[in-house]
Amino acid sequence: MATASESTPNISVTRRLNLLALLQEFAEELVASGTTTKGIDQAFAQRIQVSPSMLSQMKSGRPIGNKTAAQVEALCKRPAGWLDIQHPDQKPSPAEDAFIELARKVWRAQNAKDKRVLSQRLRDFGKV
Repeated sequence: MATASESTPNISVTRRLNLLALLQEFAEELVASGTTTKGIDQAFAQRIQVSPSMLSQMKSGRPIGNKTAAQVEALCKRPAGWLDIQHPDQKPSPAEDAFIELARKVWRAQNAKDKRVLSQRLRDFGKV
């Protein structure tokens, strides 16, 4: 049976991933409208009313506080609490796709015993 800590993702990670999804959506809107993609981060920072430096820090893992989360949600026209929820329809990032492909290759190259060891290590890592 999973404990709360095993089934509940880290809120900082969830908020960062959702922020990155909003940034990606913003970039796609700019491209679709024919706007240049130069300065996307600065334009997005302006939209969510934070400095480009703050946006960079949030993208790199700085925790997004409750006040800033509420501000981002409001300015991106998302309901309150949207940043705190994993969204199943969210597209994986290229880095996530690359990781999954690597994991698949490693998994397929292992015998049954080593697959059990890999599985256990991942479960142990998820408990951290």
